[in-house]
Amino acid sequence: AADEWSYDRLWDSEEISEGWHARNARFWRSQGADVRGATGGGVSQRDLAFSRDALAGFAARREGAPRSFGRALDLGAGIGRVTDGVLRRHCGHVDLVEFVQKHLKKAKEKLPASGKSGCTFTFCNSSVQKFDVRPGSYDLVWCQWLLMYLTDA
Repeated sequence: AADEWSYDRLWDSEEISEGWHARNARFWRSQGADVRGATGGGVSQRDLAFSRDALAGFAARREGAPRSFGRALDLGAGIGRVTDGVLRRHCGHVDLVEFVQKHLKKAKEKLPASGKSGCTFTFCNSSVQKFDVRPGSYDLVWCQWLLMYLTDA
């Protein structure tokens, strides 16, 4: 029936869609610049292990060892948890994009631009909506715990 709820009708209500990004920005700016703030606690190690396995499987199907991906983009990078725990093992360079300045500052402390374990880093304080991704710039684009905060608008 037309009045039944479905995912494709999630944004029909202005009550839900109006101010979506502002509410999310307030929430993330209120979170601590640590693992608990990034994940809510208790899941980080399992989450990273799953991501390491997934990326290792993907990387194994690509040529170009030992670094399967020359340049990667970590969108919604937060404190650099995934770049440090997963991406740096498979990438020559990672661009971290994060809109919460205190989270990006923490990532910079953890991941010096000069590199860590053969991987270098750059940091961009920007929302993913405003970040300019140039075609052909990246071998890997990583979005972990991000897409559910974005809308089509």
